[in-house]
Amino acid sequence: MFVLFRRLVFAFLSIAVLVVFDTPAFAGTDEAALRIKIAGRQRMLSQRIAKAICSISIIDAEAHSKEAQDAIQLFDWSLRVLHHGGGQGIQKQETHATVTGAIARVGELWNHAGPHFWQLSLGQHDALLNVELIDDNMLLMQRSDELVSEIESTYARRGVSRTGLSTVNHSGRMGMLGEKSVKEACFILQGFRPEENAESLVATIAEISRSLSMLERGDEPLRVTSPPTEPIRLAISDMRRHWREASLILKSVAQDGSLKTEAYQRLHNVMGQFANAADTATVMYSRHFSPAKTGSY
Repeated sequence: MFVLFRRLVFAFLSIAVLVVFDTPAFAGTDEAALRIKIAGRQRMLSQRIAKAICSISIIDAEAHSKEAQDAIQLFDWSLRVLHHGGGQGIQKQETHATVTGAIARVGELWNHAGPHFWQLSLGQHDALLNVELIDDNMLLMQRSDELVSEIESTYARRGVSRTGLSTVNHSGRMGMLGEKSVKEACFILQGFRPEENAESLVATIAEISRSLSMLERGDEPLRVTSPPTEPIRLAISDMRRHWREASLILKSVAQDGSLKTEAYQRLHNVMGQFANAADTATVMYSRHFSPAKTGSY
């Protein structure tokens, strides 16, 4: 199984790396914002993987198996880009030792957790939810979050605008929180540590509401010297629109511990759109604070 996982990922990486590093737009993206954007997306993917695996036994097993596998492959690729650098985007020789150490800690855990997640995505397990899945997932999220923070701090010490870095980080974190909220709702519905996850879900709901308001108002530490572009405003507006509907469903799950399949499907779809809007905002912010004001990923 481990060999199969690595072969599939390698095939995916061989294509992805050639496409990304041969894309001129990749070269125009500011190094600091690019690193935070990629590492922040890893943080989101850590939650998407667990959410998709959990959802397999609730709705559309085939689709969620594919969602989990796609997220696993993208996480693996992102880790390799951050670690090895190369091409015109990220230069490994410029990486600070503390960032390298944070990447290594994520990689060490991923070498153990990645094949396990892949096995679960194929349905090869005795129980869909188990202690190893939850513990690995939470630790992976924490280490990914530490990596993003380390990148932000390192480049801030080099004189890069902390406001810009914090805003890209904050926007990317919204996508992670969106996936995390659905994951926690799924765990509750599956009866896995329901009280613990209900408490965590309440906290996640509050953090999403608070963080979204910060983006909308430009609160400190996200105060910017120039106004957000129209695409950024539209992405944040989309996040707010999706959150109005999803927050009601999530609060119901946290309180009652139950939800009809149709309602969970709706929650899954709406928060998927929320995460996509957050990803769009993050890409736009990384361009907004980049000297070249170009680049995409």
